[in-house]
Amino acid sequence: MGIYQIGAAFGGFKGTWFFPSRGLTYVGGLVIFAATYIWFFTCADLKMNANPNHGEVEGFEQLYLFLAGSFLALVINYSLSSLLNMKRRANPEKDPVLGKGMEDLKSQSVLRAFSRRRRLREKMNDGPR
Repeated sequence: MGIYQIGAAFGGFKGTWFFPSRGLTYVGGLVIFAATYIWFFTCADLKMNANPNHGEVEGFEQLYLFLAGSFLALVINYSLSSLLNMKRRANPEKDPVLGKGMEDLKSQSVLRAFSRRRRLREKMNDGPR
C-alpha cells in the first residue's frame, strides 16, 4: 500500500491519497512501505522458517501469495482512500479530463469516479433513439 501511495503522489492522483498533501502522502507511503518491509523480514520470516518440514515457500505458492497480496492492497487502498476522500468533488470547469479513465482520480475518489462514470454511461444508453 505504501508503493501505491507513493505512485499516487507522484502521478497527482489526489483521489487515492490517504493524506491531504503531496508531501504527507510521500512520507506516509514511505512509512507504510518501511513498516511492512521491516515486519516481513523480521516477524513473518521467522514464522515461515519456524517449521523445518514446511519452511520453504514454493515458486507457485510465492507467486499466488504475491498476486493475492497486491490485489488485496489495491482494493484496500481504493476503499480506504474513497472513505477518506468522500468530500472531494470534481469540478468540471477546472478538470476538463473527467470521464477519461485514470485521470478522473486526479480530482475525485475511486468510488465517486466509478459512480459518476456509471451515471454517464446510463445517461448515454437511455438517450434519444
